[in-house]
Amino acid sequence: MMKLIMENWRRYVKEDLLSELLVRGEYNPDERSSIIAFNKYIWLFPGDEVPEEYIEEIFPLLDLQVDDMQDPDNIDIGDIIAELDNKNRSDVIVGTIADGDMYIQSSGFRFDPNSSVYVKKIVKQLGLSHVTTQDVSGYGDEETRHSKWGMTGKISDVAYHGTSSQYLENILRLGLKPGESKTNYKMITHSDKIFFSSRLDEALMHAQHTTREIGGEPVVIEMKIPDKAKVVPDYDIDVATEDGYYHDISADTRGSQRERGTMPGSSTTLSREFGIYGYEGRVPVSHITGVYVILGEAEEGASTNDLTHLDMEEAKMFLYTLENFGYGDPYYDEEEHEDGAVDVDIGDEQ
Repeated sequence: MMKLIMENWRRYVKEDLLSELLVRGEYNPDERSSIIAFNKYIWLFPGDEVPEEYIEEIFPLLDLQVDDMQDPDNIDIGDIIAELDNKNRSDVIVGTIADGDMYIQSSGFRFDPNSSVYVKKIVKQLGLSHVTTQDVSGYGDEETRHSKWGMTGKISDVAYHGTSSQYLENILRLGLKPGESKTNYKMITHSDKIFFSSRLDEALMHAQHTTREIGGEPVVIEMKIPDKAKVVPDYDIDVATEDGYYHDISADTRGSQRERGTMPGSSTTLSREFGIYGYEGRVPVSHITGVYVILGEAEEGASTNDLTHLDMEEAKMFLYTLENFGYGDPYYDEEEHEDGAVDVDIGDEQ
């Protein structure tokens, strides 16, 4: 019987015949449930320990081995997450559900519930109202709660690009230009693309990485995507798949990645699921809608809760005071100081 079930499930994966997800177990809105979801299938069960009959179904589909678990006789949600991370698999949803809210526990790439088609289908299938994800920025327990009404399954109109204040003057003057600054990640060079995320916490994480590499203060550029037809897969996601969109990735880089494991599916689809993209071309100043900064000393563990949103004029003043006084003050008023008027004219867009 189990063999027949697995054969049917594999057939459904291959032929994509089902319009709805296959759910094993039941979701009781009055109780906390654990959830594991992959492709067409959802497994629900109380507590953290995975039922033995589910393990027989889940592990072959995810290419997991019972012998690799720390305690093969008592496999729980944490064991699944750890082994998926070892195999570089972020395309599996593991988490809990309570009071209509699905909390996704994950490492590696994170699903963006607002753009993920998969998350949207799960929410609809189970009748959930919210999805909570943990922020990748910061060292605390910051979380973002997403309402089902914002889950469009499409690329967001608003995006974020994390960078350093060292690049901010050129960005405020010329917009985001590919190849304008050196890459902040070793072995990655793209003269015709910039990279961004639809998740603020992801962009802040990249801003923090950039400041560790070149100095300055972390800043996140908020922007409208000029042309969604120019959106391409994210570089790191493409490396983690067998899709091969980026032909300039060396065989050694792909080979070392495949030793850890790869995710099935196209990097284009997974980029939307995780809300991380590349963009071919320039984002003009007219499409920059604001700048996020950390006022005061930017600590290593700063999170999205520490960010302050600035409009363009405030961003120029922040940059001026940072360069001239050593601290960024977007609300600096020259009339209150004896040093006279302040010229903060960054210049017009070229």
